[in-house]
Amino acid sequence: MSHLEGVDDVLVDCHDEPAKAREACLRLSCHERRVPVLLLVGSDTLSVISPDWGMDDFLCDSATPSEAETRLRCLFTIQVTNQLVAGPFTVDEDGYTASVGDKDLDLTYTEFELLKYLVGHPGRVLTRDLLLSDVWGYDYYGGTRT
Repeated sequence: MSHLEGVDDVLVDCHDEPAKAREACLRLSCHERRVPVLLLVGSDTLSVISPDWGMDDFLCDSATPSEAETRLRCLFTIQVTNQLVAGPFTVDEDGYTASVGDKDLDLTYTEFELLKYLVGHPGRVLTRDLLLSDVWGYDYYGGTRT
């Protein structure tokens, strides 16, 4: 996913493995260089997709070429924000703010980064080593009480 430099949008194919397509959409939606994501679905996989997948739009494989062109054109006009949402949590990376429901949170830098990381990886079990590496920025060799 680090190869998004110069990419205007991403088309994710959901035909064969919807679970992998969902994971790809979620990873792309929380990537530091946010690009619009269009999900390509077949009639048999249409029933499993939902807005919490993190895609910006979807396109049925039965769509006409003009519909596909229009949807791609509309993706370019989507105002992409660096806002992550998971349940009641909202993390605004641009404004460096976080809230639960309507209540703003007063967080330290590390608390904000930890919340951002957790919200950006919904439904995943994250190990202590991974959190120390990705949030705190160092490898865990034991002994830390963080």
